[in-house]
Parts: sequence; structure tokens; C-alpha cells
Amino acid sequence: MDRRKFANRCFLLFVFIFLWGWMGYLGGPLPAHATNAIENVGTGGRSLGMGGVDIGIATDTSAMVSNPAGITQIKGGRVDFGNGLFFPWVRFENKDNTFDSSDHGRDYEPFFFYLPEWGWVKHPSQSPFSWGVGLFAVGGGGSGFQLKNKFFPEGKRVESKLAFIKFTPTVAYQITPMLSAGLALNIYYSPLKLKGLFGPVYLVVDKADAWGGGYALGVLYQPTEGLKMGIAYTSESMLEDYETDKGYIQIAGQAIQRRHAKVVDLQLPQKVGVGISYQFTPKLLAGFDAEWQDYSHALRKIVVEMEGFPIPPCNLEWKDSYHFAIGAEYKITPEVISKVSH
Repeated sequence: MDRRKFANRCFLLFVFIFLWGWMGYLGGPLPAHATNAIENVGTGGRSLGMGGVDIGIATDTSAMVSNPAGITQIKGGRVDFGNGLFFPWVRFENKDNTFDSSDHGRDYEPFFFYLPEWGWVKHPSQSPFSWGVGLFAVGGGGSGFQLKNKFFPEGKRVESKLAFIKFTPTVAYQITPMLSAGLALNIYYSPLKLKGLFGPVYLVVDKADAWGGGYALGVLYQPTEGLKMGIAYTSESMLEDYETDKGYIQIAGQAIQRRHAKVVDLQLPQKVGVGISYQFTPKLLAGFDAEWQDYSHALRKIVVEMEGFPIPPCNLEWKDSYHFAIGAEYKITPEVISKVSH
């Protein structure tokens, strides 16, 4: 087969898989599963391949998520798009229930979820300004299993599906040849599905969604040719309440009733991160990131309000998350790059 035709077919297959991922979000709340609490460790193949290290690198359009100042490194224009796959494993146990969906568990059912992304950046020649927009699945969560208690001994389906999708208009300015600063406006859309068993109450919140806003600030400093350092701050997501007319509630021994439902104060946390990278050779790059995420404030509790039924809040008492990552990449050929991370 002609190499050009083969490359074109591979490209079309990649585009199809990418669009399929976004169709999942447009058609329903498929979860963007997280690897660091409810937010993805990294965005894009380069960052994920290095364990999320990107604050002090930020050389592609995913910099609009990790460190907006990084887009000043893009010369001319650039478009990136991709679609990741995440395979979640869930383990749960209490006095009445045991569930294990890992590959060595009794309830193993292989499945995966899409993590699509797209970004465009423009940096005109002779201009200190760069700008761009992106659409990224940046976090979420999901699980599903049968749960039983003394009120529902036959068991009920407990399930959660949550996604955080972020649209990021971004601008950056190269202050000096060594120093850049950037600002991204974060526009969030978050679909949610929830089925929960709380003592004698079984409730369902179906096809709920919320919009929100926030911002991200970043600085990138390059004191020498090979050394780069970055710092980035992302605000809390400031999502409105999730609402839906497809709320259902069942008290033990009674019929299911449909009600207007609301989920209150569910947010992505604010976070601060620092990163450093060094280009040891033209082929070898290594970096380190450290990041704090304010989960103790953003996810203190889940409050579900069901019209006509008072429901006590579910206290989560999450602790703050600290993420440390080290990664390296080696360019085997101009087209093939090997990555390692921890």
C-alpha cells in the first residue's frame, strides 16, 4: 500500500476516534475519569506520558490547562487534538457489601471511557502576544455496582457519572526573551448522573448539568537555554447548582416518586503548582512538578435537594491533594518519543 494513502487512512481513523469521544459527551454524561481525586493528572499525550509533568515544559496547546504562559513558545500556529482512554478499577467494602472490579476481582467487566481534547494556538511572528482556544475533558469520576442494606435487602443499583469539560480562551505575553505570563478563562460544562442509597432512602438524579467559570494564571521563566521553571494557579470552578426534572426518590416500602432535583456546591478545587524542566541533550528532556489541590474546601460534602423531601447532606471530609511527579522523554527519532514517569 502507498505510504501516503496509509498515513491518510491512519489520520482519518484517529479523527473518527476523536470525534466519537466528543459524541459521548454530547449524547450523555459519560465520565472523564480522573487519576488524581476527580481531576486528571495531565492533559494530552505528552503530559500524561510524563506522569502529568508540564508546568515547566508547556510546549503544546495543552499549556492552556497546565500553564497558560507556555503558549508563547509556539511559533506561528499549532493545532492539537486527541482522545485518551481510561480504564477504571473500583473496590468497595462495608459490612453488607463487597465489590471489586479490578482484573483480579470477582466482578470484573472490562470497560473504558473517553478523554477527548482539542486546542488551537496562534503566535504571529514579531509579536510578543500569543492567543488560543481549547476544549478539554479535564476530570470527573464514575462507578457502578449493586448495594444493599437492611432497608433494601434485595439491593439497589448505585452509580455515579460525572465529567468536567473546559473551554479555555487564552492569551499570553512574552515580557522578555526569558519571561512570559499567561491568562486563561475557564468556561466549564459538567454533566452528572447519580444513584445513591442513603439508609432508608434511594434517590436518582438523572441528566443533571451545570455551567461555571474560572481562570488560570501562569508564569514561565527560562534563565538558561536548557532550564525552564514555571508556576501556575487555577481558580475553583465556580459551578452553578446541578439541576434536573428527572429526580426520583424511594423511601423503603414505598413507591418511587419523581421530583425536581438539585445537587449543590460540587466543584473542581483551586490549585497551585510549580514545575522545572531541563533539556539535557537535543533528545533528552526531564522535568518535575509539584501541585497542591484544595479538596478540603471544594468537596466537604454532597448536598442533594429533592423537592418535597428533606435529605441530610453526605459528609465527604476530603483532604487536600498533593501531587508530585517526575518524568523524562527521549526522542528516538523525530517521529518516535519514549517516555517514563513516576
